[in-house]
Amino acid sequence: MSFTAPKPQVSKTLVSEGTHPARVIGFIHVGVVDDTYMGQPITTNKIRLTWEFPDETKVFKEGEDAKPLVHSQEYTFSMGKKSNLRPIVEGIIGTSLDEEEAYNFNFESLMGLPCLVSIKHGETKKGTPFAKVASTSKLMKGQVVKEAFNPLTFLTYENWNEAYFQSLPDFIKEKMMKSLEYKKMKGIVEEVENDLDF
Repeated sequence: MSFTAPKPQVSKTLVSEGTHPARVIGFIHVGVVDDTYMGQPITTNKIRLTWEFPDETKVFKEGEDAKPLVHSQEYTFSMGKKSNLRPIVEGIIGTSLDEEEAYNFNFESLMGLPCLVSIKHGETKKGTPFAKVASTSKLMKGQVVKEAFNPLTFLTYENWNEAYFQSLPDFIKEKMMKSLEYKKMKGIVEEVENDLDF
């Protein structure tokens, strides 16, 4: 008789490792939330980007056609030179941005844009597999990406859609509900501090 540790179960199908054609289909401004960095509490402004991968498909419901996989990733909402978000945006649009362009970039312009996305796999400390976006780049010459299957969604506190918010997974809604922006919108706090250093 043996007694072994349970193997972590993957709750969803991961986009496979490698570089894939994709299309940006979603942007969510999560807001200013409490977080941790190297074990220390910090406050950061977060967003989520979502890509659709037309060549990575799965039959989600028996009797239906296969549908493209999607992948979302959270970033600190900063376009500084050393930020993680800026090179992702530059890869999607296929050009480098100077400081003025970076800080005036309109994120709604990303919606529907095709690009190449490099996916890497890893494991959490508990051994649960996950996928993450390692980099983005422009399409190769002559490459075509299928039109988006899923609707394009852009959610900010200035462009609020309650129905879409309610359709989000609980863990995203709960995080957004803790943000300064959500509390301000709901009248829980009077104002959002704009002098946070990200």
